[in-house]
Amino acid sequence: MDVSLFEAAVSMYNKIMLHHEIARNDIKRLYIAALLGSAGDLTRLLSENIDLLEDVLLTRADTPLHIAARFGHLDFVRVVLSHKPSLAWELDQDGFSAMSLASENGHVAVVKELLACDPRLCKLKDRDGRTLLHCAATHGRLEILHELLTNFVNCVGEVTARGETALHLALKNNQAAAFSVLMDWIKQTHNQRLLEWKDKAGNTILKLVESKNMYEVGPTLDPLNFFNSKTINGLMFNLFGVVSAASVIIMVLTGLENGTQNSPNSSSMAELENPNVMTKFITFFSSLLQRVAESNDINCRFQPQKISVFHGLTRPTITIQSYLERIFKYANCSPSCFIVAYVYLDRFAQRQPSLPINSFNVHRLLITSVMVAAKFMDDM
Repeated sequence: MDVSLFEAAVSMYNKIMLHHEIARNDIKRLYIAALLGSAGDLTRLLSENIDLLEDVLLTRADTPLHIAARFGHLDFVRVVLSHKPSLAWELDQDGFSAMSLASENGHVAVVKELLACDPRLCKLKDRDGRTLLHCAATHGRLEILHELLTNFVNCVGEVTARGETALHLALKNNQAAAFSVLMDWIKQTHNQRLLEWKDKAGNTILKLVESKNMYEVGPTLDPLNFFNSKTINGLMFNLFGVVSAASVIIMVLTGLENGTQNSPNSSSMAELENPNVMTKFITFFSSLLQRVAESNDINCRFQPQKISVFHGLTRPTITIQSYLERIFKYANCSPSCFIVAYVYLDRFAQRQPSLPINSFNVHRLLITSVMVAAKFMDDM
């Protein structure tokens, strides 16, 4: 148990022992059992008083299910649900459900147990109108996102009290991996309308990207362009599923620092010779590769992936950014090779979906794409 959870447990224990409305000894014992995750104590208490969980609802304290879910006590949760499943629909004093507390603290097994008890819980909202999907997006719980997007797609269209979708929340809370997972799902299911949805403040996803200045985003983009593989916008979306990627590549290729869109030409490509531009691009490129690799590392648990000659037995110790910086420093190839290498990786990802970029192959794929790009751009 980490320090924050330990402190929360101590605070909860003091609350239980001092709470003036928990006068009955058996209810105090019940709450302590929930805090410790003792399913055996819970079973004994219920054998003494079968209505004990019903009596809990007469107090103002959090229910034992909320406590157990918060601390990930799966066996305790199972016993509670077997005796009184309706507790899963209760909100605690702060307006949170047991489901949202489990999700917030990363207890995936508890979340799955609650959903198995009643699949309708995926749409249960807390006091701020947030569902389980919203909580998972807010806290970057990727396994929970995969579970919901695979088996509970009816919850995707839900919005919070502020009109926010899960995409809004992932962006606002800087959960890039969660955002990427959601964008991949949108691409696969053609739910473009979610990109155009406005929260109550009038923010679409693309407006948020621009306002947050993610990766030095250029002009506002048309959401539909992300699904057009013939445009540069679509090109970058097809690889990474990250909204900001397209606008950065357009900025680099066409020199959009003045906010106007021009077709690529020799003068705009000359911008790549600017050390500041290449430093920013390398940071951007490596960051996106890192995100997609981490996302696919998790995806491999849910989708079969082939092994290729690019796969290593272990993850390299050098970071992607350090590796890319070394390539740029010692390969002595023109800066444009890195843009072309980016395009090659995109085409590889599109044509070989069963060989996704992950932590075991990203370094080899990167050096190979740069080498091939140098052969095309510099040697011909």
